[in-house]
Formats: sequence, C-alpha cells, structure tokens
Amino acid sequence: MQLPTMERTKNEPTKPALSEALKKLRESRWEEAAADFRRLLETEADNADLRLNLGVALFEAGRREDAITEYRRCLELEPNREEAHYNLGVAYQSTGKLDEAEGAYLRAIEGGPPTPEARCNLGNLYRDQEKLRAAIEQYQAAIDLNHDFAPAHNNLAVTFGQQGKLDLARKHSDIALRLGFLVHPEVQGHLRRHADSTGPKRPTGLK
Repeated sequence: MQLPTMERTKNEPTKPALSEALKKLRESRWEEAAADFRRLLETEADNADLRLNLGVALFEAGRREDAITEYRRCLELEPNREEAHYNLGVAYQSTGKLDEAEGAYLRAIEGGPPTPEARCNLGNLYRDQEKLRAAIEQYQAAIDLNHDFAPAHNNLAVTFGQQGKLDLARKHSDIALRLGFLVHPEVQGHLRRHADSTGPKRPTGLK
C-alpha cells in the first residue's frame, strides 16, 4: 500500500512556524509535527493544507482515526482535493474499512489527475477481496500512467501468480527487479515451483 502524501504549502518560505512543522514531518518526527500543525490551526482553522499535513502526521504516528477526521475536514474545505481523497483511502484501508477506501480512491482518481499510487492501492484492495480481474485492471492502469512504476509490476506478478499465469507473472517480476524493486516472496515461490515442475529431467543411467 502506497502511503499518504503531504502538501508543501505555498507560504512555507515566509512562515517560520510552518517551515519548522514541515521539517519535522519530513524528518518523521510525527507527534512533534502534529503538535505544530495543531498550533498553526488555532489561527488558521480553514487552511486545507494544514489539515492535510496534520492528517499525514497523525496517520504516521499510528493515530488512524484522528487522521481520517483531519482528511475529512480538509475535504469539507476543498471537496475536490485529490491528495485528501487518496490519503483518506489509505487510512480507511489500513483500518479495514474497505468500502469506504474504495470510494475514496475512486474519488481521488475521478477528481484530479490520476496517479499510479491511487490505481495501485485500489488494485491491492480488490486483490485482497479476491477480485483479481478488477485488481489487474487497476495495476495495468497504474502502469499506463507510469511504465516504470515498480509496485504495480510487482503486484501484477503476484496476481498473475495467483491465477496460475506464470509467464505473465515472470514478465512483470523481471520488470520489477530491473527497476530495483524487491519482488514479493510469493511470486518467487510460484516461479521456483514452476521451474521445478517444468524444467529438464535428469537423465537416468542404464540398469
């Protein structure tokens, strides 16, 4: 699952408190960043960027329900904010709210320039529900957006392996490896078993 995105606010260079909050976010100091964003929101409650970044900090700190609340508040301010829909999908998916996650990903795809991350996460959701054809469609759509998006190639390899389409699994596994992605062990196991079952047999001597 691709993780939430954060927003680089337009006034970052001119506002030291905001610059510090974003610095903490980039340094993975989640709780400190969340506290800073909350302080900034005391005077800018209607700032959608701050709501989005607070949601990211809370999500990464493990406070998923609080993150969902902030993403929804961001969307109340900017209903078509693609990053907020995407991040909301990630948060819903991580808490097992799969129907809500699907809706959020679809709104992210429909509401702005589609991203391979949203397509890939939606594919993961469908694969977890054993909707393999729908998952493949989403992974392929992610690759259409970015031919070098390694997670989608890896996930296609996993899904084709589940279907027993091992030639296609090998194709996408090889692409993912070429792109520097550590291929899922499940794929490697499928391909090893396939090689064992279809490889040349050892010759036997005369008796």
